[in-house]
Amino acid sequence: MVIIEGWCLGTPAQDKAALQQPVNVLEANEDPDARWRHYVNNQIVVHYQPLYEQIDIWAMLKAPSFDCVYQWRLEQEQKLADRLGMEQDDKRIMSPAEIARFIEHYQRLTMHTLSSLPSQVHYLYELDSERNICAAHQPRRITLS
Repeated sequence: MVIIEGWCLGTPAQDKAALQQPVNVLEANEDPDARWRHYVNNQIVVHYQPLYEQIDIWAMLKAPSFDCVYQWRLEQEQKLADRLGMEQDDKRIMSPAEIARFIEHYQRLTMHTLSSLPSQVHYLYELDSERNICAAHQPRRITLS
């Protein structure tokens, strides 16, 4: 058994029309012609989709929202600072603004994953804001060849 884990693992490509509207300020300002969005989408089709097709069983830990992902990332950075004995203004950790910018790069994929992947997985675990499992489902039956 091999377990592969990833933030946006399994994210399907989006329809080209969905790529036209920016989902945040970063896309609006730094990808106004949607060139990067189309590049990423193409990478999913060409390189990631063949990998996805090799996976027999899918499980998803579904965050309640993208806002929650931001809060969890803030918490992760604070735990790192605490573990290493750093102060909030230490340049080795990201500030809340830097974290917000960092996750904006993944907002489109994360939101698309949260809306499209739950019906495609074999095991779906919905999390609350404290990362507790609040619901579990089996949207798809397992069929192994």
